[in-house]
Amino acid sequence: MARQAPEDRRYQGEADFDPWKSHDFPVVVRETTRTVSQNHDVDRTLVPKVSSSMPAVSPANTKQLQILTTTDPLVADATAGGARGKLKLMFQYKFEPPYYRVRSVDCFSDKVADSLLRAAVDSGFHDAWMVPCSK
Repeated sequence: MARQAPEDRRYQGEADFDPWKSHDFPVVVRETTRTVSQNHDVDRTLVPKVSSSMPAVSPANTKQLQILTTTDPLVADATAGGARGKLKLMFQYKFEPPYYRVRSVDCFSDKVADSLLRAAVDSGFHDAWMVPCSK
């Protein structure tokens, strides 16, 4: 015996249609407050310690980690948030026409920049690269 298709109920009761109710279950809408927490923890092993015995790093020789260039601000924001979580480092995105560029907030010396770049690639940001610091 062949099974019958269920009754088509799409057009039943169009006059009293209520989008918030269903024949199968009621739809309950609750107000919620969305909170966004940002991870501001910085892995201090990646940040060079400043001491009197270390030569000062001139801003001209520092680099920033850039992980993405896109034309979509939503993608840039989501990528910056993901990078904050994975690398425990602050990232921002800036619009430099015609692209949004997702970069680390801090600038780093060459040695720290190399280890940070390796960590970014290992964390899934395979297209990451270092750029001269733009601060």
